Amino acid sequence: MSMEETASRDMTSCLSDLAAAFPEQLAAVLCDCLQQAPLSSVQAEVMSSVCKSWDPPALLGFIRGVCRSDRQLDQHLVTVLQSAVNRHVDLNPDDLLAVLRVLETGAFPLAADVKYGRLVLTLVRAHRKQMTSLHSAVLHSIAGVHTSLVRKSLRSLVDSLPS
Repeated sequence: MSMEETASRDMTSCLSDLAAAFPEQLAAVLCDCLQQAPLSSVQAEVMSSVCKSWDPPALLGFIRGVCRSDRQLDQHLVTVLQSAVNRHVDLNPDDLLAVLRVLETGAFPLAADVKYGRLVLTLVRAHRKQMTSLHSAVLHSIAGVHTSLVRKSLRSLVDSLPS
């Protein structure tokens, strides 16, 4: 095991312990870190691991913090958001719209990214019943430009939503 892998594992373990003891505070700190500099792939994996250890209220706080940040959506943030969304946090309609707006900012730069498309699919499938016409409109703008392998699945799912 390389020194970098050991450091990453140690950092993940440390942050997971902090997440258990101080979930809301750690969520706030990590959201602040997102504002400072772009994530590396290792940092994204560490944050993804921490997302898996949070309880639902802390994870929701983190998702809200990401949505409030000015952070440009990129592949590394998609990795982190996928970990959060995979936990099936109950998002209210406003939170759901905020996440969709963040995803909409990445629609063009990440149009061919399969991970991005899967994130949108996962989010829609998990929250389909609470989608309104406003959610649907944002999703149509995302699906309209998406070109990855999940394009057909995404468009089909979005077309079946209420308009």
